[in-house]
Amino acid sequence: MPEESDSSSELASLLDPAIEQLRRDLESQIAAKRTEWVEAGVGEQRKTIERGARAGAAESLLEAMRRIREEKSVTGIAVALVEAAGGFARRTALFIQKGDRLLGFRLMGANDADRQQALEQLEIPIVEASGLAHAIETSDTVVCGGGPGELGARLAEILGTSAEDRVHLFPIVLRDRVLAVLLADGDEESPVEQPAIEVLVSLAEAWLEAVGTRKKPVPQAEEALV
Repeated sequence: MPEESDSSSELASLLDPAIEQLRRDLESQIAAKRTEWVEAGVGEQRKTIERGARAGAAESLLEAMRRIREEKSVTGIAVALVEAAGGFARRTALFIQKGDRLLGFRLMGANDADRQQALEQLEIPIVEASGLAHAIETSDTVVCGGGPGELGARLAEILGTSAEDRVHLFPIVLRDRVLAVLLADGDEESPVEQPAIEVLVSLAEAWLEAVGTRKKPVPQAEEALV
């Protein structure tokens, strides 16, 4: 029987390394597959989250648009625009153009009654605010700093912004004339979503046109907007 024992030992010595290598190969393949499955699951989960986020953003925008279209007066549309745009930025404010000045109208997102009152009493000489002036001259969205040179000293003080901050300015145009400027600023948690706000501004312009052409007396408080 010694010969049989020797043969078995020899066979084992040949097979054991092969079996061990096969085991390592299988473990490597299983690990690779596990990683592939995990990554596929994460990728699908990410896609699901992104689809949900897009659907939520679309619903928020539709709700904001409904908010504007519910209004039947010029003043109501202006208020609705500031509030609706506030859902797509940290803070929004609307200024009405009157001659060579902008008049503070409404502030959204400040959570400060004194700040809101100060803005509503504000008059900004356009020549003293290069960013606002540029938005009015071009009738196009402008992104500028929040310093005194761009917004005017008093507005920058009320908002607490500086030249390093980014402020978005959206002119509201009716019949080739800038009626007002919507200001929006943001932070990491609530960045300015420019495309969404531009949609709301376009809707507000169209709705102001519709309301302004109706055959009815216009209250004095609304004259500056039509």
